[in-house]
Amino acid sequence: MFGALRATRIGAGAAHRASLRPMAKFLRHYSTTNSYFSLFPKSFPQGGPPKDPFKVDKSTLKREYLELQNKAHPDRGSTAEESEKLSNLSSQLSVAYKALLDPLRRAENILLSRGIDALAEKDSLTEEDLLMDVLMAREAIAEAESEEELSSIKQENNIRILESENILEEAFNKDDLETARSEVVKLSYWMSIKKQLDEAA
Repeated sequence: MFGALRATRIGAGAAHRASLRPMAKFLRHYSTTNSYFSLFPKSFPQGGPPKDPFKVDKSTLKREYLELQNKAHPDRGSTAEESEKLSNLSSQLSVAYKALLDPLRRAENILLSRGIDALAEKDSLTEEDLLMDVLMAREAIAEAESEEELSSIKQENNIRILESENILEEAFNKDDLETARSEVVKLSYWMSIKKQLDEAA
């Protein structure tokens, strides 16, 4: 009788330990991940550009993000330590997700991983014609008197952002980091104008 009871307890303990293994494996994988891209292996199976496209499939990324956040919920932890690790991972996933949705932060992250701080010398890399375009756009926003005028400016700026994304896509595919660095500077201005437009709306 006692032997059967002991065997039952051992079996239950083994089953419990087996149930913990997937979570331990999950946490172990993400504790060694130091790239925004590698946090989302379904969206970036090759670890990010240049092997993966620079442009993001937002619906795929969002779906994977929600799946991972469900797995990383602190309540899934079997110990206080595990729950804390899951909470930290959840925050890490949130930061990475927002960064990857933003083309500027996405490009900056790629360049930083290659040892290049694209915006460190932003002023010295900015061309005069670019500055003129930026000043004119900001002036147009300040002088806009209707939603229609702001909408027109926003549409024009969205085209600029898309053009920058296309140039960055090609640059990263070719591993042309100098072109990518220059385009990140331009994109930083267009994203700044986007923010100004969003605040003006």
